[in-house]
Amino acid sequence: MRPIKVTMQAFGPYINKTVCDFTLLSDNSLFLITGSTGSGKTTILDAMSFALYGYATGLMRTFKDMRNTAAPENLDTYTEFIFDLAGKTYKFIRSVEIRKKRSGEREEKEDAECYVKSGDEWELIDTGNKKVSQRAAELLGFTHSQFSQVIVLPQGEFRKLLLASSKEKADILQTLFATGRWQLIIDAAVQKSRELKAEYDELSGRLSALLDSAGASSEEELNELSSSAKEKLSLYLAESERCSAEAEQARIKYEQAKNTADKFELLKSLNEQFLKLKEQSDEIDNLREKLKLYDKILAVRPFLAAYKAADDTVKSTNQRLYESRQRADTAKKAYETNAERAKSLDEMKEQSKALDLEIERLKSLLPAAAEYNNTLKSAETESKALALLNAHKAKLNEEIVQLDIRIRKNQEYIESSYKKYIENYPAYLKEFSMLKEAADKRRELQSAEEKLQSAKKTCSDAETKLSNVRQDLSLSEERYKQAEKLFLENAAYSLAASLTEGTPCPVCGSVHHPAHAKAPAGAVNKRRLDELKSEADNLREKYNCLSAELAGLHAECKSAEENYRKISDALNGVPAENSIRLSELEKLIEESDSYKEVYKRQSAALEKLRSNYSEKRTELDEISAQCSEKASLVSALNAKCSELKRRLPQDINAAGMEERIKLLQHKLEKITSEALHIQRALDESIEALHKSNAECNTLSKSLEESEKALSDAYNQFTQKCIQSNIGEDIAASPLPPDDKMSELKGRVEAYTNDTALLSCRIDDLKAELKDVSYPDMAAAEEELSDKKAKESEAAQQLGSMRQRLENIEAARAKLAELISENEKIAAKIDRYTRISDMLMGRNLHRTTLQGFVLGLMLDEVVLAACRYLGKLSRGRFALVRVDTEGGKAQHGLDIEVMDAYLGSQRKIYTLSGGELFLASLSLAFGLAEVVQNYSGGTRFDSIFIDEGFGSLDASTLNLAMDAFDEIRRDGRMVGIISHVEELKERISARVEVISSSDGSHIKIIN
Repeated sequence: MRPIKVTMQAFGPYINKTVCDFTLLSDNSLFLITGSTGSGKTTILDAMSFALYGYATGLMRTFKDMRNTAAPENLDTYTEFIFDLAGKTYKFIRSVEIRKKRSGEREEKEDAECYVKSGDEWELIDTGNKKVSQRAAELLGFTHSQFSQVIVLPQGEFRKLLLASSKEKADILQTLFATGRWQLIIDAAVQKSRELKAEYDELSGRLSALLDSAGASSEEELNELSSSAKEKLSLYLAESERCSAEAEQARIKYEQAKNTADKFELLKSLNEQFLKLKEQSDEIDNLREKLKLYDKILAVRPFLAAYKAADDTVKSTNQRLYESRQRADTAKKAYETNAERAKSLDEMKEQSKALDLEIERLKSLLPAAAEYNNTLKSAETESKALALLNAHKAKLNEEIVQLDIRIRKNQEYIESSYKKYIENYPAYLKEFSMLKEAADKRRELQSAEEKLQSAKKTCSDAETKLSNVRQDLSLSEERYKQAEKLFLENAAYSLAASLTEGTPCPVCGSVHHPAHAKAPAGAVNKRRLDELKSEADNLREKYNCLSAELAGLHAECKSAEENYRKISDALNGVPAENSIRLSELEKLIEESDSYKEVYKRQSAALEKLRSNYSEKRTELDEISAQCSEKASLVSALNAKCSELKRRLPQDINAAGMEERIKLLQHKLEKITSEALHIQRALDESIEALHKSNAECNTLSKSLEESEKALSDAYNQFTQKCIQSNIGEDIAASPLPPDDKMSELKGRVEAYTNDTALLSCRIDDLKAELKDVSYPDMAAAEEELSDKKAKESEAAQQLGSMRQRLENIEAARAKLAELISENEKIAAKIDRYTRISDMLMGRNLHRTTLQGFVLGLMLDEVVLAACRYLGKLSRGRFALVRVDTEGGKAQHGLDIEVMDAYLGSQRKIYTLSGGELFLASLSLAFGLAEVVQNYSGGTRFDSIFIDEGFGSLDASTLNLAMDAFDEIRRDGRMVGIISHVEELKERISARVEVISSSDGSHIKIIN
């Protein structure tokens, strides 16, 4: 895989859209990513990782965690990574869109897309966070953690690995190889063994509890209890069947005796009931007589009803005849009254004719009267309008006078204010600007003076510090020179100290070393010499840094002096400070600025008043003309009214003529209506009199017929009473209600039926119990109770034995199941115990699973690292894993260096700084290669190296650059992430990350 372009927005320190285009580096396969600490160098690699997997390199920060908090809310967080892989170009995009809900809360929507380039177009492959991450893993063949290990090589971590102790090596390798999962396997095996032992103990407890509940101490004893229970069950079953048969015979005998006794008791009860019925015989006979009388009355009742109906008809007809005669008398009186009123009809006709003539005369004068009335109303209306116009005219005159006064006052005020504020405003402004500029210059001079004093103090402090470091450096270099001299003088001792039995001596070649060189007084070993050299190097580097810092401080101090002098020169000729006048001018300018708006409003108001004055004058002229016209019209209307009034008769009121005509017409209508009413009432009274007389005649005939029908009905009623042998008063007496009659008949009928039924049943029982004696129930009941008790006791014993046998058999089955399960668990415990012991290091090699895996992986890494180290050291060095004996995971992880010049292995700590750098860098490349092989062999054509350059001296840095040239020849693009200034001089192609207030920016230098 080879990166082409990385784009970031609102991501890490990058606020605005920033592009890192690797194609601008041209053919430079070695480049530097540089910038100040925290500027965002490693963030470029994080953007690649986020676009692919949604996580940062080496960390589990989410995409939302990487959002720049200073970015505007409308700016989405965005990363885009374009790269070449296997001849194809891919683009991965991941973004977080910020939205605001209606409630005001923020909503963040994360999205991802990936494309492949087809010609000049991008073809969509997948969308969605999870799918895009899976697609990245499929294409590259790496998980996120593997990608982090391969794309960024933290050289400093591998340097620590080489120099670490055995235990520290194990911890570092576990982090680099992510072998925690192997420890999880060990923990799982141990946990499984513990769980199985706990399960075995639980089953053993359940097995003991089961035997205790069954009353046995072993499986054999439980089997014996089962056989004994089966024998007892057979005996109890036979005894229970015998007792059940005897109890059944006693029950049958008891039922027979009870049946006979019940019949004797029933006969006794029936005899008692029969005697009680006989006691009711007299009452029932009386009821029978009453019912016969009621039947006779019911037979006569229809004739009685006919008699009563005829009597009611006669009474009703008499009443109707009386009422008809009353109405006839009333009709006769009404006729006489109406005949008397009809005598005035002729007089009413004469009055109607006179009214018609008067109405016609008034109607002929109505047009002249109407014209007079209309003219009079018009004259009154116009007079009122004239009065309103005169009032409005007077009001307008008053308003015009007031407007004229207001216009003169406003004009005077505006002219005086304009002269005060507007005319003098430029002079105020010019004077204020001069005084303000002078005050600002004096403050600037004061600030420059403070900065100058601060810079001088900082320079003084730095010079003191540099002097102290210079003294320390001189002492350290002197100590190192003396130690180096002693070390060279005692080279034999130094060489002898590293010899071991069986290892060839680099001088004589012997593998036996019987007499090692002794240490002389004051001898210095290699480690002490390296410590002194490192101390001197550190002090020299510190001295160089402080010297550079002091030079920068001197430059700042000189710049501050020039700035102070420049500002001081600029103050020549500036007016003296006058804060009181400055305040006055500021107030006048503020008032003038405020008055500009006031002046505009007042001028507009004055123009509005003048316009209003002109409008009022125009309106007054129009009203005056209207008043003259109205006065002429009113005079003409009054003259016309006088002329029309002279034309009307003296007795005529023109204003009330129409009302008088209406009154006369109403009076005529009333007389005509009254005459019609009198005539209609006379006709109606004559008709009513004839009708009443006819009704009286009809009712008289009906009364005669009703009286004859009454006589016939009475004769039939008396004849029926004689036939039924009852009196007329009894026939008319009241009968009980129908439900009462039914009840009485039911009692009589029930008594008759009950008497016959009881007599029949008594005779049957007497015949059945003839020659039968009353049974002894107490003896039969006692015998039955005794047999039932014996049957119940036998059944209880049988049930108890059955339950006992069932419990024993269930316990036997459960016991067999538990024993079988316990045996299986015991076998599993043995297997998992052996597995966990082996994984935890309790084996022949005393190696844990994690240590074994670390050793295998370290072998592959060391083998791969040797290929790089051989190239970088030109065949001198090779890494070797030393399988020393130790405890568990702490043995077999040591690494030494095979030195071809010496022909033997060396400890890592004997390497110089440059040699150690080459070894750690080779180990880093070896790990990257192993991880790529495990992931499927995908080759990364670009590798980024982070950390480890700040502490290198010039010679080691030269060696490192030679190493990078060697790696670059393999065709890989190598990016070095560092802020070390010296690397900028050595590497021309750079990606510079620049920090600023609006976020970091990227600049490509080729």
